[in-house]
Amino acid sequence: MKKTLVAVAALAAVTGAMAEVSITGHLDQGLTGKSGTVAGANSYTYSGIASVDTPSFIVFAGSEDLGGGLKASFHIENGLNMNSASLLSGASTNWNDGLSGNNRETWVSLGGEFGDIKLGTQYAPLFFTVLFNDPGGLNNAPGVLAGGQMYSSANAWVNNNATTYTSPAVSGLTFNAQIVSGTANSASGTQGNGFGYSLSYASGALSASVAYNSTAVTSTTTVFAGGGTTLGTTKNATVTTTAGDSYTATAVGANYDLGVAKISYVNTQTALNSYSSNYNMAGITVPFGAASIGYSFTSGNTSVTASTNRSETGQQLIGYYNFSKRTKGYLIYGNAKDATNNNSITMTSIGIGHNF
Repeated sequence: MKKTLVAVAALAAVTGAMAEVSITGHLDQGLTGKSGTVAGANSYTYSGIASVDTPSFIVFAGSEDLGGGLKASFHIENGLNMNSASLLSGASTNWNDGLSGNNRETWVSLGGEFGDIKLGTQYAPLFFTVLFNDPGGLNNAPGVLAGGQMYSSANAWVNNNATTYTSPAVSGLTFNAQIVSGTANSASGTQGNGFGYSLSYASGALSASVAYNSTAVTSTTTVFAGGGTTLGTTKNATVTTTAGDSYTATAVGANYDLGVAKISYVNTQTALNSYSSNYNMAGITVPFGAASIGYSFTSGNTSVTASTNRSETGQQLIGYYNFSKRTKGYLIYGNAKDATNNNSITMTSIGIGHNF
């Protein structure tokens, strides 16, 4: 991405140095048609423009060499709701469904030979395990059931008040550990507290990762959306909880580049008291010069009570064409179905994404 360098005069006056700040981001818009059914009958149709392939966002980032092998960095990443007059604070259409507003990441860090320590609002380690093994990169189209179960259920994607340690790579292995500090109150001093970790391996054509996240819920009831898409009136299921109960999520993913194609696999599981989910996703991506085609299929189930259990399947067919290193066009078809209740959702989108 092209970087815009900004000289910060105040800092220069104090330190005698110039601070360099990069401004980067991504803008995505797609012409979209969507329809849904409940109990097999048409429920709604929709057409419009939305960020479908990748959520739109802007990033301000910078770093300073402190000497002695140490480096300080900062990162401010804000989602952009391009289809609203409230560009920076409209309804969330991004990966961070569990958070209010569009603050995706805001952190400062200190790095060196020992690794890197970040403080602030950050993606959970588990997020990257799912993201890097999904052919569609966790886009906003239906069918991303393995990942959608998490970001629609609780803050398994983004955590406030987080401290994250990332180790240096050793023989292809990298370890991430994150501690989340919640807000104490009279009901429970553990509300919002959590932790997560991931262990990743990368060598040659193979990449693999396993991750875990646990968060203490902050309310007496929690509503689970299920699959990240509207699958009829049985989509929501309320789980009775006590503030401080732990919502847990695990993910295991791997991909292998065969040269002519990349194959991938993800398993995600979540649990909170009477609620649980288990989804498996397999995918393939085939490059054709400047173009590529990806396909993924997901199946799994959620369980709360006998009346709200669901068996779901989802699939996506994705085509990309890179006009340049920064601009690509896409065509995405996504479908998800709740086989238990005969509910479904289908979306087709053609759009363009631009990195700056």
